[in-house]
Amino acid sequence: RSRYSTDRAVAACADYRSAVRDLSAAVGARLRRFAERSVCERTVRLLLQWTCVMRTARAHAAASLARGWTEPAHGERLEAAGVWPFWMARDEAVPNDVPELARPWLRAGANSGGKSTLMRSLGAAALLALCGFDVPACALRLPRFGMLLVRMGSQDRPAERKGAFQTEAEDLGVLSRYMHAGRPLYLVDEVGRGTSSREGLHLTLALLQHAADTGCADGVVSTHIVEAADDPRLTPAALPMRMGDGTFRAEPGVCRRSFARRTARLERFAPALLRRWRELDGEEEEQEDDRELTVRDPPERLLAALLGGQRTAER
Repeated sequence: RSRYSTDRAVAACADYRSAVRDLSAAVGARLRRFAERSVCERTVRLLLQWTCVMRTARAHAAASLARGWTEPAHGERLEAAGVWPFWMARDEAVPNDVPELARPWLRAGANSGGKSTLMRSLGAAALLALCGFDVPACALRLPRFGMLLVRMGSQDRPAERKGAFQTEAEDLGVLSRYMHAGRPLYLVDEVGRGTSSREGLHLTLALLQHAADTGCADGVVSTHIVEAADDPRLTPAALPMRMGDGTFRAEPGVCRRSFARRTARLERFAPALLRRWRELDGEEEEQEDDRELTVRDPPERLLAALLGGQRTAER
């Protein structure tokens, strides 16, 4: 007993723990007698599993109705209207439309433009639909995919003596071998990021052409190698897409720049480093100065810093 308790409280806690043990033993004994007399152990386990499944389905239905999710439908091609990230509320997210995928997408866009978020949203919606659950979208139609092949991010694995590109190559190798099997949906984020831009460009084109050769049109590939979208060898194999100017929406077109320096300003790069970076890029003076940007700056200034140069470049 400590100075924060009393003998009476300690005795009451001991009596409570003893009663719980006795109750657990009694319930266990009653269940064992019931299983011996009525049904076999295998049936009991099956009933418990189905009870868990039905409780999970009921909880999912209640949560999806509260969040405005919808029931998916079967279709010949993947098509979505108003899909948004499952981890965000519907009124806080930017919904995206995915036209019918007759050809794979090659999607590019500015840094922090929403490429990876859209890919995760689409993959999660497809997985939920294939499991028979509601999806975070206004409407979703998809075929019965045999598998989902997802490649997100890139990092090395020193314990296995594999660098960043080797781990990427390992994943892409699996993807390339299974593209022709069971009609997969494949999502590849920033392909070729671990090697040179020239080899990354050719890897991106080769991947899309291989998908076209195997008849696998259900896929989205994103890249920061903007030259890939302008390459004439891309046109027969894929449809170039980009993330819109400040809208976080996918749209047909080609993204010319990634605007990495604007993202770097948000991470408080030294002004001298930013100026030297701009000089090496050979760009003219920007409207915004090189003062450090932080998340405490007004939202309209952050948005102007991230998107102002993209509008100027497109004009």
